Amino acid sequence: MMGGMKTKSSLLASVRTLIAAVTVALYPLAGVTGVLTGTIPATASSGVASFADLQISAVGQYYLIATATGLTSATSNSFPVTT
Repeated sequence: MMGGMKTKSSLLASVRTLIAAVTVALYPLAGVTGVLTGTIPATASSGVASFADLQISAVGQYYLIATATGLTSATSNSFPVTT
């Protein structure tokens, strides 16, 4: 589903030196019941955390929130999952 996420500071500059665990969480929009599965967290290296095997279990509209210790969390735009 997703290749990599670049970590950014609150000033939107890439955190190129980050070597930390990055966690992503799935937030479904109203009435959607999908679950995020896969290997979480991923370790960022040079500011990029790669999630190679994430899957969402149901169709619907979702967004992701990424977090890492010491950084401001980031929320994706909403996106659809279709069959």
